[in-house]
Amino acid sequence: MGDPNDTICALSSAPGRAGIALIRVSGPESLSLIREV
Repeated sequence: MGDPNDTICALSSAPGRAGIALIRVSGPESLSLIREV
């Protein structure tokens, strides 16, 4: 298991061509990371 204090992100959409891409973000710094994007 990872450290619960880590902020992580991962591609969450299906492989291949798509109209949108989903990125899952989790962890204590998620909100500040999303605000920067």
